[in-house]
Formats: sequence, structure tokens, C-alpha cells
Amino acid sequence: MSLLKTLRSILHIVIIGICALHMCTTPLRAQEETYTVDYDFNFFIQRHTTDLDVELDITLTNLRSDVYINEYVMRFPRNFFFKNLQVTDEGKTIPYVVAEKNGAKQITFRFREPDEGAFSQNKLTLTYTLENMHTPKGRINEVILPLLVSTDKTRVNATLNLPDEFDRKISISKPVPSNVHFRRIHWDNVDAQTIFALFGESQVYDVQLGYSLQNTGIRPDTQTIALPPETLFQRVYIESLEPQPDRAFTDEDGNYLAEYTVPARSTLDIALKSYVEVFVKPQSSLRDHIRASFRDQEKYLLTEEKQWALGKNMSSVPLQELSTAESIYDYTVDQLSYSLTRLDEDTSRFGAERALSEPLKAVCMEFTDVFIALAREKGIPAREIQGYGYSESRTIRPQSLVLDELHAWPEFYNRQEEVWVQVDPTWEDTSGIDYFTGFDVNHIALAIHGKDPLTPLPAGFYKTARRKDVHVNISSLKPAATTKLDINHSLEKSLVVGETYDSSLSVTNTGNAFVHDLNIVPESSTITVKSGPVHVSYLAPYETVDIPITYTVEENYMPSDTLRFTYDGTVLGSHSVSIVTPIRNRLQTILVFGGGAVILFTIYLFLKRKHA
Repeated sequence: MSLLKTLRSILHIVIIGICALHMCTTPLRAQEETYTVDYDFNFFIQRHTTDLDVELDITLTNLRSDVYINEYVMRFPRNFFFKNLQVTDEGKTIPYVVAEKNGAKQITFRFREPDEGAFSQNKLTLTYTLENMHTPKGRINEVILPLLVSTDKTRVNATLNLPDEFDRKISISKPVPSNVHFRRIHWDNVDAQTIFALFGESQVYDVQLGYSLQNTGIRPDTQTIALPPETLFQRVYIESLEPQPDRAFTDEDGNYLAEYTVPARSTLDIALKSYVEVFVKPQSSLRDHIRASFRDQEKYLLTEEKQWALGKNMSSVPLQELSTAESIYDYTVDQLSYSLTRLDEDTSRFGAERALSEPLKAVCMEFTDVFIALAREKGIPAREIQGYGYSESRTIRPQSLVLDELHAWPEFYNRQEEVWVQVDPTWEDTSGIDYFTGFDVNHIALAIHGKDPLTPLPAGFYKTARRKDVHVNISSLKPAATTKLDINHSLEKSLVVGETYDSSLSVTNTGNAFVHDLNIVPESSTITVKSGPVHVSYLAPYETVDIPITYTVEENYMPSDTLRFTYDGTVLGSHSVSIVTPIRNRLQTILVFGGGAVILFTIYLFLKRKHA
């Protein structure tokens, strides 16, 4: 054997390629200088299945003549499951060995005849199926494409191939594709761990919630529950709410609350049937309301609550480096690790301080609290959303709030764009999907915590017995909003020309959906409403709002008139009034008082004569 061949045998390289999200290891420096690797992924969506077929071409290029590559190792993380794996070397199947290592499946195979020499290439083709990476349900197709983590010596390309009958346009892609050509979407030189693609504009969920209120006292008690709120990215349709509340209203954070009177020593069960539509893009009709609401919310969105305090960890956090919401998000993802076993051990909420002290025990509440604490510390308004995260895989995108499988995530206010931006550091940690630069339509808000980190409680926490109260399923139906408004008022029945009156108008939403930017126009021939059209920016189902109005009759030649209140061309209510001039009004007053005096004097004479 020649000296060169001996050196090659001694210096052969074992390449480790890790198809993982969190388990990537950096190759040795000597290895990085010895080879380059090109990975070309082809993903194929198949009809009527949640699986993806994958063809991965791997090209390993030698950079040194004294080294050859004879073995390849690939690891699949525990959160992703594959089947039907085949490995071919130049078209010929080669054997492989599967073993469990550090919670992952490790596949090892050797090249049949490794090429030698500088710039020689070895090529492998892997075909396999990824389970539950495609969700073709309802109005949305969602695809998750797990990749390798690229280095400066590797290049990762990916192509998603759509079936011929696929007719939905891509609405979210993280990262943005390099090009889209008919039914092929291509990403070139990807440095992301996972590609996320969403097709469609919104997803509709059938949401059924149960609430159980208990009063152990000896007097009736008023209690409040939180119903799914309307947000920039969420529209709520009420199918039924039994029993109906005594009062419905929204609080400063935008929570949708219903108030009930619970009789003494009794339990009241409440059932909500609803649909929730989650959008890719924000609802334009809510933008003005969100801006106006933030001006009132801003005063408390930077306060340090117990759960959102850094405490003793203040000195260990590199606050000077965390100048933006994105840097805070990245720090949260990097510092904390999701604990799959935590829920079986301790379901209490740690808060930000303890979460940073025990970073390996985090669940969604800790990721959220740490992000909010850091954001508020840096002057970025932030708050918590508690709700439901729809997921086909509880290991890739887990729920954390036990029995009802709820989820928590933060959002921050972008002052420049004047919108709330939802992010999810938990699901990026568990899936590798970028949840900062883009979101999804899988998050359903049930409660908003900006002023208070603990209240209101979301559905699923109103229990008198151990049972599941949150039921969420994708709906194939597109609900229709029905706008119904009831008008009540305290208007005068008789108006005097030239006088000004102050009254109030009560508007109740009796429809099945929230009303945005409501303008009720008063119409009359002679009555002028000085306060103008009645404007309501936001009105929840069952909610009543009282609005002051000022009106007058400046000139009139009619003895009566009707004041109508219209919305979108429909008359919501009308009020008939009699109209008198000031002179006629004074005469009427004189006649009324004079007539009253005559009647009283007549009665007096009658009684006096009777007793005479």
C-alpha cells in the first residue's frame, strides 16, 4: 500500500449531517475545511393526506486530495417523524442502520465506492415520508418543511411541489421564496431551520366553550366570564349563548366580558357556541379603534407586574444589546428550552424571574413572561394572550395549560405601524418555525392580559368539576355576520322651537357579530341633532352603549315631526314629537296652569258649599 493511500485511510472523514431543529452540532474546523455539502430538498404534497413525500439529494465535495469521505450520518429530531426511508448511492440502494441517540433517530450509511481526490463528489439520494407536515383542512393549507441547519460550508435549497388540482394562493411564507413558478415554489440558499408556508386567507373554527360559576354565599353574587374577543386578526360570530348575560361589555384591554347573577348557594352553567375566523391580514375596519384604544392602554403597558419582573436576573441579562422587539424575541428563544415533562411535574406559573433562573423547565407561560418583562424593561409595550393554538402535532407546536390544552403567547405594540404584533417564542423553540416576522392562523385568543397578568381568566378555567370545557375544530362553514341593532332613547315628546335639549340614545347589539365603526344617522325634516351622527367604534354582541345627544328645532311651521335613526339605509328606530312655537308654548302653559287653578277653585267652592 502506498504512503498516500495509507494517509487517506487514516484521514477518512465521517460526515455528520443533522436534519434537526435544535440538535445541530457544528462540524470540526478541520472537517469544515475539508468538504462542502449541497442539500437539495424536494417536497411533494399528496392528495387526501397530511404527510409529505421528500426526495433529498446530497452532494458532498472533497476539497483535499489526501482525504476521502466514506460514511454519512443523519439525525431526525424527536419532534419530527419519518417513514419509508430509502438511501441510494448513484442509483443503487445501500443499507443503513437506525439507532436512538439523545432522543433522536440516527441513520448511518456508508458509500459504496467513495470517490477520492480534490473536488471529487459523492452523491446520495434519500427518499422518505414526513408525517403530519401538511394540514389540508377548512379554508387553509398549511405546510411545514423541516430542513438542515446550514453553515458556511453547506448550501440548502428547497422546492415545494404542489399537486395539479391545487388552487389556493400562498399567503404566508417564512422565509420568503426565491421564486414561484406555477405549482413549484423554490427557496434558494436557505438559512432557516424550517420553512413554513400557508395557502388561503383565513381559517374558520367551530369553538364551543363551557363555563361553570359557583356561589357558596347566602346572597346572589355577580360574576363575570371572558368570551372570545374581537382582535385585529380575529372575528367572532355568536351562534348561541345560554343563558344570555345580564350585561356584556369590553374592558380596557379589549376583553369581551359577560356578567351573570348567580343565585345564593347554587351553580350556573353557561354554554357558548360560536365560530372564530382567524385572518392572515389585519381587519382594516378595526385599525382606528386599535389606535384609539392604545392611547388609553399605554399608561399601564410598561408597568412591572410580579410575573413580568426580572428581579435578581436584571444584572445577568444583556439589556444594552436588547434594543428591539426582535432581539428580545431571539434572546428569549435562545435562553429558554421547552420542557415536555414539566406539565407532569409542576403546572404553576414561574414568572420571568424564575424562568430565567430555571431555563430548561420552560413552557409557554415562561416564554411569554420573559418576553413581556424584557420588552417592558426596554420601553416596548407588550402583553399576554391566553387562548388556544390549533395543532396537528402536540410535540412540534404544543399546548401548555393542561386539561383544556390552552396556549399562551405575547404580543407587542409596533408604534410605527400602530398595530399589535403577535409572536410565539414557544412554538419557534419547539418547531424551528419563525414566529416573529410572520404568524399563522392557528392562534385563537380567549383572553388578553395587559393591565393584569392574571385576569380575566380564559375559558377552561371556570370549573366546578374536572371536565373539558374548550372544544375547537376546523369548520368548513363560512359564517355570515348579521347586523341587528336596538335603539332606546329618552327624547322629549314635545319640542319648543328655538330650545335645545340634551338626551341619551341607547344602542344594543342584538346581532351575532361585533360591529365596527358604527355610524347611526339621525334624519328629520325640522329637528337638528347638533351632536351629529351617533358614532360607535366597537360594539360586542349583547352589549349596550349609552350616547348623549343634543338636538333642537330652530324653525318650524309643522305641528309635529318624526326623528328617524338610520344605519346603512335601514331605519333602526323613530320618534314622533309635537312641535310648538314659544308663544304657543307660553299660551299652553298659561292655559294649563290657569285651567288647573280654575279646577282647584271649583273644587274648593264645592267642598265649602257642601260643609255649609
